[in-house]
Amino acid sequence: MMTFPQAAKSGFMNMFDFRTRASRSEFWWFQLVAILFFLPVLIDLSSPGFFSIVEPVLKSYIAAVFTVVFCTISLTVRRFHDLNMSGWWYLLTFVPYVGSLIIFVFTLLRGTDGPNRFGRPRIPTLNPDK
Repeated sequence: MMTFPQAAKSGFMNMFDFRTRASRSEFWWFQLVAILFFLPVLIDLSSPGFFSIVEPVLKSYIAAVFTVVFCTISLTVRRFHDLNMSGWWYLLTFVPYVGSLIIFVFTLLRGTDGPNRFGRPRIPTLNPDK
């Protein structure tokens, strides 16, 4: 099981990795990182005059948002790989309502034990004799 700091680091370090696997713990801890990253913006956007005060900072923050979004896409593809599924399943996000629900359910499923066609799991399995 991956810890919060390990997942945050792994999510950013493997931003361009679309070939390996990501465990459930890595995926969900990084989702928490993304939520914590976007929470201040959601709070500030609701305040009046937000854009006039922070316009210079907003441009750099938009670049950071794209980085987190790209990391999340990469991580979701690697999560599919842990289930021994193609990363192309991510295209379900373009199916309104149902697609996101299906992806959510897939991310909750346990990955395959041991190696699969996308390689070995990053975290050793709890039962190595399986």
